[in-house]
Amino acid sequence: MKRLIYFLIFVLLISGVYGITIDANVTFSPTDTNVSYYSNASFTCDSISVDANCVYITGGVYDGTYCYTSSVPITVQFGYYGGVYITFYNQETLGIINDRTINVDFVGSDFVGNFSTATGTLFANTLNVGDYSIFSSAAGYSTTNYYVTILNNSITYISIYMLNVSNGQTILANIYDQNGNTLEGYLLKTLRLVAGQYRLVEISKSNFDGQADFYGVLNTPSYYWIIEKDGVIYEQTSESEIYSNILDFYISTSSPVGELYDKIESLVYYPRFDNSTNSFVLNWVDSNNFLSSIKIAVYELPRMDLIATNTSTLSTGTMTINMNPYYKNETTYIMKVTATFSPDDIYITSISHTYPAIQGDFGTLGVLVAMFILIVVGFVGFWNPAVMLLLEGIAFALTRVVGLHQLETTTTTIVVVLCLIGAYLISDRT
Repeated sequence: MKRLIYFLIFVLLISGVYGITIDANVTFSPTDTNVSYYSNASFTCDSISVDANCVYITGGVYDGTYCYTSSVPITVQFGYYGGVYITFYNQETLGIINDRTINVDFVGSDFVGNFSTATGTLFANTLNVGDYSIFSSAAGYSTTNYYVTILNNSITYISIYMLNVSNGQTILANIYDQNGNTLEGYLLKTLRLVAGQYRLVEISKSNFDGQADFYGVLNTPSYYWIIEKDGVIYEQTSESEIYSNILDFYISTSSPVGELYDKIESLVYYPRFDNSTNSFVLNWVDSNNFLSSIKIAVYELPRMDLIATNTSTLSTGTMTINMNPYYKNETTYIMKVTATFSPDDIYITSISHTYPAIQGDFGTLGVLVAMFILIVVGFVGFWNPAVMLLLEGIAFALTRVVGLHQLETTTTTIVVVLCLIGAYLISDRT
């Protein structure tokens, strides 16, 4: 009998030392509280308690306080599960979308599920730990891509910004390495300037062909992009508008990222467009002489037709591409800058310039009016060929200035100069 009593005392002592064992799949749901918790795997702790907002665990692998400060009920889970809390916003007004149903698809390596909400928020819990692509759609809005990593016993909070389908279009991004090979499995993060702040509006993942798409607005300031994989950032672009529904991104994958960014950070560069000379200009300084060469290339949008290039191997210098022989009105050109840190070619920035329509652009009617003016001027100066050529040159230049015709500046100048030369030669003979 005494031995039995001693044994029971020993068991109680052991229980006190090792604490409370929580069995798998045991659910605790206190009433009138914002918090519940359950276990999907057995674990041991010294004590566990719950109040209106928190779960308190003492001892064991889950030692800590698990709280939630919102009025939305939450489930604290112990085991290999996690959750995500999503708020859905209109991308342009920043208002919460709570006037229609939003359908949300989660696609992971071992879980595919669909959720919906009409409140503008969604709490998806009991998700398997891992990476998920999230596709959100609603009537009148484009399908928005996002990517999230679900961590064990944690809740991830994200904001998804959905764009009215009539305000944008699908943009296809191609992601290449330094050798022009397509890259699969890279995240393209699209950030857009809205209400004075850059917001992460989409995250898409490149497919086997290196393609990732997002929904964007053309010719609207301003966007920039981050390309990363496995938590490593390979590219962060400069701010830019979207000028085409196809974008190409080139990143370097051969150099160690830290070494690569040390090299990039040693290069100070300033791309700009100089209106006074009608030229794209790049100034640069490489204080550590890491640079092998630097190249600028100008393309015509939206087809990305190559216009001109310039390359230098100097560590410090200035390069220009004069646009006088190339530019057309109502056309946008972009200069891309590529630096070579041997052996890697790294796209580092770009800058664009749009040539506006000439003031008073009258199209075909303008051409007809210009021709009529030139004929009238010809009759006015018919009595003297030298005067006629002089008046024709002046009239031709003035009709170009006011936009009645769209001949390039170089062509117009040549015509006017020829008229003046002809007037001079004729007057000299008479």
